[in-house]
Amino acid sequence: MELGQRHHAILRAVRDKPQISRRDLCRALALRPNTVGDLVDELLAEKLLQEGPPRAAGRGRPQVPLTMDPTSRSVAGIAVQQRQMQLVQLNLLGEPISSVKSWLRGPKNELQRDLERAVESASQVNGIAAI
Repeated sequence: MELGQRHHAILRAVRDKPQISRRDLCRALALRPNTVGDLVDELLAEKLLQEGPPRAAGRGRPQVPLTMDPTSRSVAGIAVQQRQMQLVQLNLLGEPISSVKSWLRGPKNELQRDLERAVESASQVNGIAAI
């Protein structure tokens, strides 16, 4: 599924305010409840978001808090320094889920080759998918 601008807006809102409810997303993003419900359902199906236990919020339906799903996807964080590179696998909350792997760098003009080698090596060790 390709994510649209509204999907990204919801993901940013959930990242910035964990435990936000659909009702609060409607207010924060000025979207209709059905629109937010459909977008959140799509993000839940893609396992980018997860629901917490319902919590009572006075009258009406209990609110269901939303958070980023920290287990379904990961990203690679790469730090490039003058003489070395470091790579770590992170969940969608930005928390490390692997140990940091370091490489010595070659000359400046070989950055792309160094990056490709680092990602290739990490994909074999940490399960990071190279794109």
